[in-house]
Amino acid sequence: MPRVWEKRPDARVVLVGYAPPAEILALAGSRVVVTGQVPDVKPYLDRARMVLVALRYGAGVKGKTVDAMREGIPVVSTQVGVEGVGVTSGLDAIVSESANGLAEGVLDLLSDTARCAELSSAGADLILKGFSRAAACLAIEEVFGA
Repeated sequence: MPRVWEKRPDARVVLVGYAPPAEILALAGSRVVVTGQVPDVKPYLDRARMVLVALRYGAGVKGKTVDAMREGIPVVSTQVGVEGVGVTSGLDAIVSESANGLAEGVLDLLSDTARCAELSSAGADLILKGFSRAAACLAIEEVFGA
């Protein structure tokens, strides 16, 4: 975010997640909101321009990434943040492994509403195809031959 703030000092970030450590809580201020655990992430997604998933490690599909994309919220992420989702970088989401690349992705979406709309539509379509009830039924049929 410091790289983003150099060009967009008005940008805000909302950090949503369980039990933020003291160093994250200390970031809270006019540009950083730290919520801690919330019962439902949807109200935050409803107000988001994009979701930044800057994860360096972890395993499996990230529920918040799928939730954001399903809601049509553009995603800027590391590869770990979109693991298991089937994202094509640049088409369904912006994916980068560097702080500069993530910042550039955020700045791009803050300044380009058409790009936001493209990623919103593509991400929602990807989730509909891969994570909907119909997709789950199809996968079950394939596995069990039913």
